[in-house]
Amino acid sequence: MQVASEWSTWANIRFSFVDAGQVKTTRSVRVMFDENEGPWSLVARAVEGVESVREPTMNLGNVGREEYMSDEECGSILHEFGHAIGFLHEHQSIRRDEKITLRPEGNV
Repeated sequence: MQVASEWSTWANIRFSFVDAGQVKTTRSVRVMFDENEGPWSLVARAVEGVESVREPTMNLGNVGREEYMSDEECGSILHEFGHAIGFLHEHQSIRRDEKITLRPEGNV
């Protein structure tokens, strides 16, 4: 919850975390922690297409099971919640086949 809430620093968004039994609408992001699956998330309003409030719309695998989380785990949480708030998956970008060139600092 703490890591996902970091999005509030960068976007005009606040998350309200509730227990699974309190979910009343399919507009909710529903997170599961199935370590047999890799992390994934539906994008934005795609959660509305999942008919049951008992069905997950995001999986974080076994992330956050330990007291200390690695940078990779924190990055995974931020990445998946980014999709949940509307950022597309990389393969969905219309610019996915373009190349970019990074310029060294000071060169414009």
